Amino acid sequence: MEITGTVQHNWNDTYDFDDGQPGFEEAKLLLDEGMAKEFSIRANWRQKVTATYRLENGELKLEGTKWEDIDDAGKEKPD
Repeated sequence: MEITGTVQHNWNDTYDFDDGQPGFEEAKLLLDEGMAKEFSIRANWRQKVTATYRLENGELKLEGTKWEDIDDAGKEKPD
């Protein structure tokens, strides 16, 4: 049995130079001197996912999943 669908990924993160991350001390110096600032990272994309199951002793058993990027080239993307 196959179940197929589309997943819409929406990623919105603020890169804020987290304390404890590699390079934080250097980044903090740049922030303090006004030579760096926090910034937003955004991404939106769609993928098709197909999950394949088999029926075994009355239970569904996952055999595998397949993820495929959906090519949205040429389509208007939302802001």
